[in-house]
Amino acid sequence: MPNLPLTEWTVKLIMNDNGLKFLKHSPLLKRLLILAAIEKNSQLSQNNLAKEVGLTSSMVNNYIRELSKEGLISVKGNTNRTMSYNLTSQGLKEKMTLLIAYTIETTGLYQYAKLEFARKLQKIYEEGIHTAVLFGAGETAEILYNASKSLNFKIIGIVDNDSSKQGKPFGNMVIQPPEIIAQLKPHGVIIASIARQDEIYKQIHSLTAKGIAIKTISDSVPYKNKKVH
Repeated sequence: MPNLPLTEWTVKLIMNDNGLKFLKHSPLLKRLLILAAIEKNSQLSQNNLAKEVGLTSSMVNNYIRELSKEGLISVKGNTNRTMSYNLTSQGLKEKMTLLIAYTIETTGLYQYAKLEFARKLQKIYEEGIHTAVLFGAGETAEILYNASKSLNFKIIGIVDNDSSKQGKPFGNMVIQPPEIIAQLKPHGVIIASIARQDEIYKQIHSLTAKGIAIKTISDSVPYKNKKVH
């Protein structure tokens, strides 16, 4: 995810905001989601529109009235079954304005994360680990991979336990099963999963006996004398 455009993936993430810490719903974001949903499907009922953007029906009703009053959408039909919503030319302009503002803010967050990850990788490089395999083919790995491009640090492989991801492209590499790590002969493995880093370490700790260091992004210090139960 090189930035956070308002893709279907991003919308689903924002809608399910129970686990979000930074992209919480704001009035402007709600307007953007509603306008984008209407542009995508003008035949959505208010109930379905509410489900689409993750809001209550009453809240969507309030926004519909507000957007209609501002001339951003046109409403046709007399009942929920016959009603349709369309963006006016002003509504299309408003959606694009909000989308640009959203993209600028989220891209800024991404660039900050990329810079921080580059600093982590540089510290690892200075410890003598110049090549690494990433374990965990998620968004964190994507940022690490992109951050490495500005450094001498080389990501030479990406692995994941999820068989549905294996064989799929990742940058200029292909996601492979963890068993391939030793064959790639990296200086180290970077666990690109904060939630599962201890679990993954237990899985691959035997690699340290082969001289392959194990690192995490939350701590640039390698695992040392860590007991595995």
